[in-house]
Amino acid sequence: MSGELRSGAMMVAYKQEEYISHSLRCLAPQVDHVAVMYSEVPWIASNPLARDQFGTSDRTREILSVLCREYPNVEVIEGVWDSEPEVRQAALRHLRGLNVAVCLIVDADEIYPDGMVERVLAEVERRAHAGAVYYARYITCYRRFDYVVESDHRMAIAVHLDESTEFVALPRRPTGIRRDLPEEIHYWHMGYVLSDERIWEKINTISHTHEVLPGWYEDKWLKWRPDTRDLFRKAPASRWRRAVRIDPHILPEVLHDHPYFPAGPTGTGDGKAV
Repeated sequence: MSGELRSGAMMVAYKQEEYISHSLRCLAPQVDHVAVMYSEVPWIASNPLARDQFGTSDRTREILSVLCREYPNVEVIEGVWDSEPEVRQAALRHLRGLNVAVCLIVDADEIYPDGMVERVLAEVERRAHAGAVYYARYITCYRRFDYVVESDHRMAIAVHLDESTEFVALPRRPTGIRRDLPEEIHYWHMGYVLSDERIWEKINTISHTHEVLPGWYEDKWLKWRPDTRDLFRKAPASRWRRAVRIDPHILPEVLHDHPYFPAGPTGTGDGKAV
């Protein structure tokens, strides 16, 4: 668990059966409380037709029920929210009620390496600046566990709450002063190792649906090859220059028994999302 500052985490959980158990197993033992915001239906702020087009339930709620028995500090909050800032603001209100001072912002397809959550919390406590938002590097696997995107992009991963902290405009970025964490602090983003069907639903239900570039799904996803360039789903597409091959064994160990992990000495899958 955390040090002097009470810690919590918010996690959004719509259609996240592929990775949510892996993400929570890395996260839950290290924080005082996890608020999992679960919905059976997608947001509609970016795509008003999303609930007509999608919304068939998967195993996410079933998986969460098992995890809640394993981790008493994990609480599932069920509801219907129209936008990502709305659901994150609801999570923020809940965590404030639990006297959380440091809030981790984690999506269910994000996996922290062993010991990294503790490092994030320690770094935030060391800096101890209420109102600050902390950004860290992330590594995105693309199509397979053994390919990662060339990118130096950072994401907001934690906020030291004060009375003015809010999620009001940008989907994941709370108000506050930006602070970049050291380069070695990072996490793995697995949200682009999904089946074709799941990626199609993802780009039509996320907060950025209206920004997805025309033809991205056909040209950058379905037709992807290792030499395909400019992979990011919205402009500038060059933010994700290309995907390069890696040894998948450098991924967090919790992923090594995942069905998508490539076959090998410790792998059982074929590396592909089906």
